[in-house]
Amino acid sequence: MRRNINCLLLILSLLMLSACQKNRFEIEVGEVKGVKIKIDRFDRDFHAMDTTRLQDEVSRMRQRYGRFFDLFVNSQIQGALDTTLTLEQRLNGFLNDSFYQENLYPECQTVFNDVTDIEHELDTAFRYIHYYFPEKKIPHIGLHISGFGNSVMVTPDRISSSIDCYLGSDYAPYSQIVFDYQRKKMTRANVALDLVYAYLATEFEEDSQKNLLQCMVNRGKLLYLMTIFLPNRSDAEILGFDEEQYKWCVENEKQMWDYLIEQKRLYNTSHLVITKFVEPAPFTSEFPQESPGQAVLWLGLKIVRQYMDNNTSVSLSDLMNEKNEQKILEGSRYKP
Repeated sequence: MRRNINCLLLILSLLMLSACQKNRFEIEVGEVKGVKIKIDRFDRDFHAMDTTRLQDEVSRMRQRYGRFFDLFVNSQIQGALDTTLTLEQRLNGFLNDSFYQENLYPECQTVFNDVTDIEHELDTAFRYIHYYFPEKKIPHIGLHISGFGNSVMVTPDRISSSIDCYLGSDYAPYSQIVFDYQRKKMTRANVALDLVYAYLATEFEEDSQKNLLQCMVNRGKLLYLMTIFLPNRSDAEILGFDEEQYKWCVENEKQMWDYLIEQKRLYNTSHLVITKFVEPAPFTSEFPQESPGQAVLWLGLKIVRQYMDNNTSVSLSDLMNEKNEQKILEGSRYKP
């Protein structure tokens, strides 16, 4: 009983500490000018295309959405149908599909009828981004339906979420196409998180990872930005962990770190080894099955946070420009 109480107190302390760390970079978002996020409903515009005059409709959609329309058609529709068909035939096939018409589109409109809350959270995030990285271009943001394709699509000027991938973990068709651990994140609450992360990952794309530590630190930097730009989200939400998974990380921090050191994993350059630790999975390979997948990214976030705490003259821009992961580790004085 005492152990559970101590663990709970530790988690609460970490969450309180996390909140304090965010205050260093807190801003008055209302004072940031030049940003106003308005979500484009590509899903509705695409659904409303008149299939009796598709050539005109295609021209209208290309004018409205630019290269995103062609990317959507080529990557989401063409892959699902016979590529020997004409563009009009493929569009007709998608738009007239019975599952899309009778189930998928209506369900998406029910779950995402009003998206002002998502808009507000994204508006806050991109005001932060514009404040700290004014050189970065703020993209258009939209929603689309891909037929369970990529959850987020990115072009140079637009980022869009495939809302049929966020209909709730209990949405029945998911059980036929994804694993249970993946379904946990396929919820409306994850739309803003995934959009912001995809944008940051694109804008701060790193060179190929030379070892596990570099990957942990690079991902940790992105997650650290997320904790600042999405101030109402907990570390667990940003990492995609549930309460038990987050608790497991807190309780096993030292064991995870010691294992990485003792088994010489931290500086391992094998792509296979790195992938086992940092890519989505039901649990982290080489760790107990109670662990969450990507548990080492929690360590990466902690290292980056401690580095920023111990080096208060380092700006967010300095952090993202620092490519020496060993310097960040040493500067963090991390020792669980």
